[in-house]
Amino acid sequence: MLNDSPLAAPTPRRWVVLLLAAALCINYIDRGNLATVGKLISDEMHLSSEQFGYLSSAFFITYVLAMIPAGWLADRFGARRVLTGGVLIWSLATLLTGFANGLIALVLLQRGKGAEAGAGFGAGASGTVFGARGAGTALSRATAVLAAVFMITSLSLTY
Repeated sequence: MLNDSPLAAPTPRRWVVLLLAAALCINYIDRGNLATVGKLISDEMHLSSEQFGYLSSAFFITYVLAMIPAGWLADRFGARRVLTGGVLIWSLATLLTGFANGLIALVLLQRGKGAEAGAGFGAGASGTVFGARGAGTALSRATAVLAAVFMITSLSLTY
């Protein structure tokens, strides 16, 4: 009989869910960074509103387009490989964002971050992570708990 109690000892499966959910929460925070510093970036790089809008949408367009191929790749080659590749792309894109000196570089780096976000959700929901049953449920629960902690922390710091 499986012990599905939340207080049960951590298993490799639970660690994978926790790490994947943590990565997705960090990704949520990372999405908002551009909007937070948008005025500063626009001023420093002399971007028009239209150019900044294109920069902002670069992440989300790639994010949406990457989900289905990432899920297919995860089913074909394994979620571990796809998720590892996604985290490497995201890490490199995040590092290089600080060195970007123009609109094209920023757009390409935002697309890299979007591809990783799509890989995280596409591969994270793949049947190769936890089998055909429970992948979405486990990831949804872990992400919901971490998102709630993030929201409560943010609200408490605001007031």
